[in-house]
Amino acid sequence: MKLLHVLLIFSILILKSLTQKTIKLDGLILDTTPSRNNDFQIPASSGLVKGLVQNNLGSDNTPVLVTVPTSTIHSYDSFNSWFHSKSGVNLPINYQIVLTQSTTNPDVFTYTNDNFFPIDGKGYDNKTLYPNEEIYRDKTGTAHNFHFCLQIHSAFTYKKGDVFNFKGDDDVWVFMNKKLVVDLGGIHTQASASINLDLLGFSEGINYPFDFFYCERHTTESHISIESSLELTCPVYDECGVCEGDGSTCCTKTNCNNNPSNVLNCITAQCSNNVCVKSEPSCPTNLACVDGVCNPGVGCIYSKRNCTRSNCEESTCNRQTNACQHKAIANCVSCPSQGCITTDFCNPLGCGPDGKCLATAKKCDDGDYCTRDYCDAGTCYHTPIPKCVNCASIGCITKDDCLPQVCSVDGKSCVTATACNDSKSCTDDTCDQGHCTFVPIDCDDKDACTIDTCSETGGCVHTPLDDCVACTGLACITTDYCLEKVCSDSGTKCIEIPKDCDDGNACTIDTCVSPIGSCRHTTIENCTDCGAFNCITLDDCQPLVCPTDGSTTCVGTLKSCDDNKGCTFNLCHSPDGTCSSAPIDDCLTCSQPGIGCFTNDYCHPVVCSDSGDSCITTDRDCNDYDYCTIDFCLNGECINENIVNCVNCTNGIGCTTTDFCNQVICSESGDSCVDVPLNCSDGLKCTIGSCISPEGICTQTTIENCIECENEACITTDLCYPVGCGLDGNCFNNFTNFLCDDHDYCTSDLCTGYGCEHYSYTGCENCTDGGCFTFSDICNHYGCNFTGDGKCMFTRLECDDHDPCTKDYCTYLGGCDYVPIKDCVTPSETPTESPTHSPHPVTTISIQECNCCPEDEYCLLVGGHERCFKPSATGDGFVEETIGCPLTTTTTTTTGGTGGVVGHYTESATGNSHLCDRHHCKSGTECHIINGIPECVPSNYRCYDCLDLHCEKMGKTCFMVENQNYKPNIKGCNDDSCCKYTPSCR
Repeated sequence: MKLLHVLLIFSILILKSLTQKTIKLDGLILDTTPSRNNDFQIPASSGLVKGLVQNNLGSDNTPVLVTVPTSTIHSYDSFNSWFHSKSGVNLPINYQIVLTQSTTNPDVFTYTNDNFFPIDGKGYDNKTLYPNEEIYRDKTGTAHNFHFCLQIHSAFTYKKGDVFNFKGDDDVWVFMNKKLVVDLGGIHTQASASINLDLLGFSEGINYPFDFFYCERHTTESHISIESSLELTCPVYDECGVCEGDGSTCCTKTNCNNNPSNVLNCITAQCSNNVCVKSEPSCPTNLACVDGVCNPGVGCIYSKRNCTRSNCEESTCNRQTNACQHKAIANCVSCPSQGCITTDFCNPLGCGPDGKCLATAKKCDDGDYCTRDYCDAGTCYHTPIPKCVNCASIGCITKDDCLPQVCSVDGKSCVTATACNDSKSCTDDTCDQGHCTFVPIDCDDKDACTIDTCSETGGCVHTPLDDCVACTGLACITTDYCLEKVCSDSGTKCIEIPKDCDDGNACTIDTCVSPIGSCRHTTIENCTDCGAFNCITLDDCQPLVCPTDGSTTCVGTLKSCDDNKGCTFNLCHSPDGTCSSAPIDDCLTCSQPGIGCFTNDYCHPVVCSDSGDSCITTDRDCNDYDYCTIDFCLNGECINENIVNCVNCTNGIGCTTTDFCNQVICSESGDSCVDVPLNCSDGLKCTIGSCISPEGICTQTTIENCIECENEACITTDLCYPVGCGLDGNCFNNFTNFLCDDHDYCTSDLCTGYGCEHYSYTGCENCTDGGCFTFSDICNHYGCNFTGDGKCMFTRLECDDHDPCTKDYCTYLGGCDYVPIKDCVTPSETPTESPTHSPHPVTTISIQECNCCPEDEYCLLVGGHERCFKPSATGDGFVEETIGCPLTTTTTTTTGGTGGVVGHYTESATGNSHLCDRHHCKSGTECHIINGIPECVPSNYRCYDCLDLHCEKMGKTCFMVENQNYKPNIKGCNDDSCCKYTPSCR
């Protein structure tokens, strides 16, 4: 069954795909390259740019540019070739986009391609015709034809609810009724637009033109996605088959091979897939070493190829390769009248004023007076002169290192200088074999309190050190006058003596200011001088004072800020000690000074006592004297909440109903509440009325199989013995078994506790003289006699091939099978006959339904029971074996795991593996297939499965399908909304 279900779904999907509608949009692509139009493959993308084209479509049905230049459009001419055929700039290619009907919404047609390269290998990407074109690749490195523009011209009939959605890159413009509705210009990543045509003011049922323009101008991606409910059609095709075309794109005599204008302008036109592909103006020829030159308006002119380029080349044309060959002449200079070949490279030949060869000595002077310059075999050499100094116009060469030669002041001559004079007063200068020695002079005066230096102008200088005491070989220098340095230990050490700055005041901080050594006395704020110690007040709201008991512990006091007013809050602010007072909200000033009563809960207000010298708390009264309200105070406000479904009585009580099946009302005296039950009886004897709490909704439950008699309700519990009304108006029990005969010879008619049931005999055919039983084995077939006597007729297929060395069988498919007997030899005198195979096109199943019958009898499932049959003595039918097979059952665990009693699962000649024996279920239940598992369920089988035998009568199988009307969690439902799945014969 799972395989059948999969095949059914697969078949539905195939059928759905085969019935999907399509819309074919014929378009024209103009292929170009960045080398032919510099609007394509611009180095920097502009991103999405709106407003590049006018809102109205041009008179030639193409967009009109607003202004130039822009960041990605260079001129009107470059933009014009986006959507107009232009020889040498673009190539026309016909293309068709197919929109497919959506499987989820039949009103919508879609086309999506995230790898939209429709002309790969075509146009300028045709490597046979254009082998030298630059290759552009996507982000994965795959080569594509990136640079093209697509235009589609169509029409549609507007209907309400129409939409058009687009997503893609780069430039996209869509015009409807010649008006711009989608504006996605510029070189950008994927951008989208959605159009609701109901907002465009169109009239329903009217035709409008549709014009679509798309350009792919930059690597490395190309996307397009169209989703539309418009049923686009073409109003008119040109002779090229292009929707609203001008006849310029296909291969016709007027625009392709036979067009004289192409010949006069040196253009080669060629048909490719019925598209006229034109080349750039050129004059190719098959003659070797012959060139063609285009003369526009005249045509091609051919002449012998001239390969000469220079007097210094040997130039020829190779007829084998049809190419010029050039061999350069070494060391040659091309002059107007001759080539000058140099052999003496120190005197090379060049062109003279008369255009002839002229020798010129090679210049080797490097401008350096300290080198010797000369030419040898065309190469200049520069040998350095040792101990030479370059002057302005001379080189000075030193021979004695202690008497070096240097440049004069004007640089035009050489003078002798002292080698070791550094011109410094503080050094002793000496020279020894050209090596100078400069020794500093000694200026030490042996005074520790002086700094000894040498001045170039004054010689040795001895500078005294400030604040220095010269000890024995030691200088004691005071740098911080708060720590004065003096000599100690007979002048061999220095010590520091701190400066004393104490002023004797306990309320000052005494410090010495470094390094100047001045004393500073900083007064301590809020300090009281107590002599040997001080008391410092940090919080003026709690000042400290000197003790009076002679101790050294400071005494704290409190500052008073009381203004003696009862309803003010007095506060001392730390640490500055300022006082402030603020009125207390919700405070009542009493008659006695300083007494105020503060209320923070107005449900319990605080008031002054009668004497005004104290405060007392009171309660707010919120009673509204309505017995059907709950009265209380909340946040100072009286709340009187209504009690739902409450009735005010007369004696100070309210009666509240919480369950409308028992309504609570006031008693007659009004001093108590009484319950009044809701009467849900409808007066009928075959219904039971009940009340649903607490809503108080009456429901009526019909008693199953109940008849209303005059005096009482009569209920049938066994449908084989129905209960009816007697003549006296009371119930009458009919103990006669209900007749269930349907007068069908091929059914078993039974009355169960649930009514009549008729089970078809498998392999039975109704004849006029009764039922005739047969099998799916058509080798032995029983059917009604064709003579019309109404009796059964037996037909057996004979498969004897008269060959003693074969075992002959008749198959269940109605064919004969001959199995050779091993090691059997056919007697020579016995003539052989060709076996006769009797083809029978009927196909039936060949499974063994049951195996409890004797070997010479056949087993059938009849009414779900296994029965055994054997041919009658006369051979004209079957006689039922009344004993048959024992009525056994099998126990199968259901999907839920609870287990259920079921019967066998197959029935002869049906192939239905979902049948179970419904007579094996307990009283009040029936056998049904739940999720493919036979299960005994309540007799109301509508929500579970269909009767398999009912489906078989129609030649169909029972399936469970999802119920679209199912409503979960609905109590008391009595229709199809109760069933999550409903049965269907298919």
